[in-house]
Amino acid sequence: MDIYTKAMAIPGMIEPIEQKYLFDSVRSLKLEKDDCLIEFGSFFGRSTFCISEGAYKNPSLNKNNKLYAYDSFECHSDGGFYEVLISEVKRNKLEKYITKKGQLIDFSNVFSFYLKDYIKIDFIQMMKFDLNNSLPPKNKKVSFLHIDSPKFYKELKVIFEKFFPILKNDAIVIFQDYFYHWSATIIASIQFLIMEEVLQIQNSAASSLITNIKQTVDIKKIETLEKNMESVDFILEMLDKAILNTNDYKIDRQHLFVPRLLLARFQLLWENKLYDRAANFFFNNLKKNKHLF
Repeated sequence: MDIYTKAMAIPGMIEPIEQKYLFDSVRSLKLEKDDCLIEFGSFFGRSTFCISEGAYKNPSLNKNNKLYAYDSFECHSDGGFYEVLISEVKRNKLEKYITKKGQLIDFSNVFSFYLKDYIKIDFIQMMKFDLNNSLPPKNKKVSFLHIDSPKFYKELKVIFEKFFPILKNDAIVIFQDYFYHWSATIIASIQFLIMEEVLQIQNSAASSLITNIKQTVDIKKIETLEKNMESVDFILEMLDKAILNTNDYKIDRQHLFVPRLLLARFQLLWENKLYDRAANFFFNNLKKNKHLF
């Protein structure tokens, strides 16, 4: 059984093309003694499995290299994700692996079940934290970062502030769902780091944006971003540049994913009660890009 067939047996939402990029990217890393890999939003572990398989096919892997899997590994029964979680648990007959703590559903044992082989050999380190309380591993440099949890800048900034300063030059950073949630603040904040030459876009795979680190991350740039993100005009400017940037790199299924960036701009205008600008933007782009909508 190949790794992608095994990966698909783990409940999850990343597509085969994303699984392949995770595997191939990690397999080709040049890992040094104290390098580590980090993932945010591991869920049941499909993406974690692909990263782990890539690492163990990597000839430069050494015993000090670890994969730190960050997730709360629990879900509130009132949350929007609850129905998705319960549906996957029932469909895959995983009821015995979840535990209830009041209104919280803990699914850490589901992750442990699917990734037990890599947990047993001490390669995967489960980091059970809420995002805001996440702390980076000590005395490590990050050569690979897969981000599949934040949906808004206020969440992503935790990773920018705490984890980006320990990214190695040329580290691979994959933003899962960049094209999926049409989140204006996510797109704008990433675009700022691209323009500051912190990040460089490689390509995309399904809804993932694949980038690498061009230079050591200066915390002052993260602080500047924080101030700029208070301005709607700044976010709109970054969105416009991100939309233009889509002409400069290969985008998987462009007709499907580029419109998400346009919708992000429309939604931002609408949320800020700029109704006339929102309507004009929407109908102008509808006329220009009928094939995209």
